[in-house]
Amino acid sequence: MTSAVLQAEGLDALWPRTRTLDPQERAMAQHMVQDLAEALHDFVGAGHGVGICVYLLHALPGRGPGPHRHPYDEVQFIREGRGLYVVNGETFEAGAGEILVIKAGEVHGFKCIGEEPLVQVDVHLSPQFIQENL
Repeated sequence: MTSAVLQAEGLDALWPRTRTLDPQERAMAQHMVQDLAEALHDFVGAGHGVGICVYLLHALPGRGPGPHRHPYDEVQFIREGRGLYVVNGETFEAGAGEILVIKAGEVHGFKCIGEEPLVQVDVHLSPQFIQENL
């Protein structure tokens, strides 16, 4: 599928909205949805023979996941809004158009700041989601 096709169809066309989650994925998704209180869609690469997982997330102002870490790298593409991020104890703001690279094992979390939702695409460099909530 080419980039032009991806842009024409949109990301929602690529991923089903419902599927069966394994117990670890269910617990993680419930934790994140409670923290975000808004839309969260995911793509688990293992089910499609690819080596990445992706979260499409939409966080309401003041919301976001608490501290957690993964045993693999993660890249966050901020599409809209602004967030206050904490990565390994360093606090900073980032917004639309910025890309964050979170290295394996780094403790991180964020919350939406400002009045508009924070929309981002989080790419996990693993065929399965693995997360330790701290």
